[in-house]
Amino acid sequence: TVVLPSGEVIKTRQRARKSSAGFDVTKLFIGAEGTLGIITEVTIRLAPVLPTTVAIVQFPDVKKATEAVIDVMNRSVGIQCVELCDSEFMRSTNLYGASQRKYPEADSLFFKFQGPTPASILESARIVKQVIKKRGGTGFELARSEKEANDLWADRKNALYSGLALVEGCRGWSTDVCVPVSKLPALVYETKKDIQDLGIVSAIVGHVGDGNFHALLLFRNDEELAIARE
Repeated sequence: TVVLPSGEVIKTRQRARKSSAGFDVTKLFIGAEGTLGIITEVTIRLAPVLPTTVAIVQFPDVKKATEAVIDVMNRSVGIQCVELCDSEFMRSTNLYGASQRKYPEADSLFFKFQGPTPASILESARIVKQVIKKRGGTGFELARSEKEANDLWADRKNALYSGLALVEGCRGWSTDVCVPVSKLPALVYETKKDIQDLGIVSAIVGHVGDGNFHALLLFRNDEELAIARE
């Protein structure tokens, strides 16, 4: 339900599940973010919560890791999300000390598998394990229990606090970039190289299945902040 500037109240969707007639007015109003009308009521569609588990794998560099993501996505396996964590992030996780394990300090991918049955999840994991080998993926490890999966995913979610452990007394400047997934491998690789050339300590994490990644640039004073801003 939307209220237009004229005061008229309209509904943008009907009960039919599908229609090819006219514009997709619902997305038009959502994308306009209140400039065309005020959304006052929404109807949401619920989806079942499927079982999940988590796996981690290491790569020679971030370019190989992101190339592997493209290969995996082209196989249409049951993945809820896939996250890139570079070698500096993995080092920071070990330094932070909140994790239950010590990770190899290498560029890594965290996969969250999803499926209707345990068998379907295991099949997805098997396919991914085969695919990533072609890009130099090693040490593929699938969580053996729900607790282990939750612990693995919690380490990824602690990205900000873990990253700050790299430099004592520092603060962080977080970037946010999203590009077509096909452009991601070269961009992540070149970004990491540029940051290293500038002498800035950083950690890179990303929702690489969506073509999105963040670089956490660490600084201790105004001079280092100025470099990060540039």
